[in-house]
Amino acid sequence: MFTKHNILLFFGTLLALSLFFFFFISPIPAPWVPSGRLILAVRAVPSPSADFTLLLGIDNIELYKAGGGTEKVTVRTRRVTLEPGSDALALVLDASVPPGNYSGFGFLLTSPELRNSWQEEEAPTYMSLVGDTVRMNSPFHIEKDVTSAIVLAFETLTAIHEKDGVKLYLPVIQTETRFNATPSLEDESAIHIQGGSIEHSATFGMDWDGRMRYNFRASAVESEPKENPQVQVDVPSTDTDTLLIDDETASTTTSSTTTPIEETNDNETQKVEEKGEVEN
Repeated sequence: MFTKHNILLFFGTLLALSLFFFFFISPIPAPWVPSGRLILAVRAVPSPSADFTLLLGIDNIELYKAGGGTEKVTVRTRRVTLEPGSDALALVLDASVPPGNYSGFGFLLTSPELRNSWQEEEAPTYMSLVGDTVRMNSPFHIEKDVTSAIVLAFETLTAIHEKDGVKLYLPVIQTETRFNATPSLEDESAIHIQGGSIEHSATFGMDWDGRMRYNFRASAVESEPKENPQVQVDVPSTDTDTLLIDDETASTTTSSTTTPIEETNDNETQKVEEKGEVEN
């Protein structure tokens, strides 16, 4: 039976849960909290020679506050298709974000794969990740009722490597953050961004330890260094003297000479022949 006390208790509990959700769980600011709009869109760096399409999963986007702390936002699209032959932008995030200065952002990459652009029925090539966490110090700021944008351009040819017969994806990402941008949706997943002022632009690449580094592109896998075999030459001992002559114009030869050396004695002079090898 519903009593007045039970009804008040029910609505009080519901209000408490709603407040808890808005302040501690929901990545979207509460309606009464001032916020700005943040757009995150991705594309492939144009590469006309590329004959494949890159598919990536993007999830768990985090915004790093300049004063410390992290703001989590809800991803709109968790799977994107990047075509090097096109510069179209795919919309990943369109969210309300608390105003303030942010030092950068990060996200998780999942399940990269390649597909033949000319034969879509061909089975995709699945790639492995050296590291799945992407963190980039590319600052931007959010103001109330103003749109900020983050545009990421993924390189393709320079980011794909092969090691021990396995294809690896080490992302190389060109970033650009804009303030007061003007986005226009072309459809549910495509967007066009223009205007605004560029706050920061840079290139970040993942190294072989899975860390994102500024202005970096991983080099090709180097083979294990081979030890140079040490050749030991046994030189037989000899009683003869060896004379070394440094002459750049002479070739290396070996000859024998007889050098007379005079040794004096009380009664007679003896000529002693001493045979030596001369190496030129």
